[in-house]
Amino acid sequence: MNPPTGLSATGGGYITLNWTATLDTYATGHRLLRGSSTGGPYSQIAEVTPRTTVTYNDNPTAGSYYYVARAFYANWESLNTSEVSATVTIPGVAFGAASSANTGDVALASLGFNHTTSGSNRLLIVGISIRNDSAQNVRDVTYAGINLNRVGAVNFGTNERVELWKLVAPAIGQNAVAITLSAPARFVAGAASFSGVNQTTPLGTFFSANGNGPTASVTVTGVNQGELVIDTMGNRYLDTTATLPCPVQSQQTQRWAGRTTSATADSNTPSLGSTSPGPVGGGSVVVSWNIEPGAGCSVGTISRAWAQGAVAIKPQ
Repeated sequence: MNPPTGLSATGGGYITLNWTATLDTYATGHRLLRGSSTGGPYSQIAEVTPRTTVTYNDNPTAGSYYYVARAFYANWESLNTSEVSATVTIPGVAFGAASSANTGDVALASLGFNHTTSGSNRLLIVGISIRNDSAQNVRDVTYAGINLNRVGAVNFGTNERVELWKLVAPAIGQNAVAITLSAPARFVAGAASFSGVNQTTPLGTFFSANGNGPTASVTVTGVNQGELVIDTMGNRYLDTTATLPCPVQSQQTQRWAGRTTSATADSNTPSLGSTSPGPVGGGSVVVSWNIEPGAGCSVGTISRAWAQGAVAIKPQ
């Protein structure tokens, strides 16, 4: 099978890939692969169909990247094209580190854990998922003794509640995250830190959704290229042997995953957090989780009450 020819990469705010289609007209299309160093290893980033489509925009964070392409049909693949490279120069929000903790098999009114931040123009986000059977909510969150501010919250009755909190310019290094609720509950918290963030207007609008089903999903609109959407999701009911929810969208990167561990499944909640880059040219970002998924993160057969919140982080 003949590979495509003439692969080229043009950098800037994002990377545009162009090529000439494989000569094999029976081919389904082309696969694009990207590496962070010359010669690979490469990971597939896109499957472009039909064969006559010969351009693709890639939107990684700032840095230099290396690309090859292949033609494919059914289980056949061609050899790689020659490698090309390009650089993304637009500054964007950079993820730093994540950590999480949970209350285990008991209901508590407070929870603490350590988290490490680094870099310049920093932002700390803390996401909290509560099995709010008595309408519990978060009273306060601190990092290194400094109060965070609530970004937004959403609950689905007294089934599940999630909240996002923020702190601009958190202290560098390892420090304690401390969370206090209005009353004891089983809950999970995750922290994620970022650099390259606008210190005056660090966040966009908070978006939220809730429901009862096998999949949780929220859409964040008006997201600019270079921004990074962070979300957190929780749901009511989780057996201690059940599979945790998994991220659905291809651009979603899971940052934390935790669960409470009561023997009574209806008392439990998981907490998941992910980030998703703003699209090339700006637009909407859909963030989804399959709850108690099947094989390969397929949609499960069980419906659960869920709540989810998300917000875009703005670059400096």
